[in-house]
Amino acid sequence: MKSVKFSPRIVQPVTRFNSDDKQTPTFCFEIIATKYTNDSKLNLVKFEAIKSKELAEKINTLSQLTWEEIKKLSRKTNGYEMIPLTSLKNSNLQDILKNSNQNEAMVFRVKSTTKSRLIGFREGRVFKVCCYDHEGLLYNHN
Repeated sequence: MKSVKFSPRIVQPVTRFNSDDKQTPTFCFEIIATKYTNDSKLNLVKFEAIKSKELAEKINTLSQLTWEEIKKLSRKTNGYEMIPLTSLKNSNLQDILKNSNQNEAMVFRVKSTTKSRLIGFREGRVFKVCCYDHEGLLYNHN
């Protein structure tokens, strides 16, 4: 029997978002549409037109940037911040994020003059929206 030589191959670790950072984000509303129908603080459908307009404008702005560009921005403009799940005041939201294997929530300011926030998590290039905190009630803001 002939012996076979094995050459070790070094595999470089890939960071979780590395390959998707050059792409623009895609927004997924599946979680918010199915999980929060009875929670008025988290239900996107119950917002008045002005709130929906602000949210649409934010998503439009972010959709024109790559994740790499978004990462470089201040959280006060179009960037984001990561907050631990324990900082969230809504147990329903905490449970959804835990069930999605998240330790932190990704938070975007919707409008710099208000406390409204878009809260969710990122999987590759997709931002999965968990809630739109239009009154800034779901965690303490700095």
